Amino acid sequence: MKRTRQKPVIYIFGNPLVEGDAIPVKLFPVLAKQFPGVRFRYVDPTENWWEGEDDVVIIDTVKGIEHVMLFSSLVHFQQVRPVTPHDYDVYFDVSLLIKTGKIKHVRIIGIPFSWPML
Repeated sequence: MKRTRQKPVIYIFGNPLVEGDAIPVKLFPVLAKQFPGVRFRYVDPTENWWEGEDDVVIIDTVKGIEHVMLFSSLVHFQQVRPVTPHDYDVYFDVSLLIKTGKIKHVRIIGIPFSWPML
């Protein structure tokens, strides 16, 4: 029996209702068409989004950058202490998955909030 290799997954985060934060969501169909060998998945980080990979790639908007950047760890991000479940963000969720050993490596492709809209 031939095993088929699954396409790598890149998770797309962003809030389509917030202008700057909607950029990754608007990039989703463009990226999917441009890179058919990759499965792009738009997800809500407050829900169960992770599919069990050791190595996770995320595209999200990042405040404070002026151009697209690749981050290979969470050390570059400012931790915001959550007060309620509504305060949970990508940083909190990914750091929890790393601390529990479920994710070994994360790469975040950061899109600036000021990036030209599509």
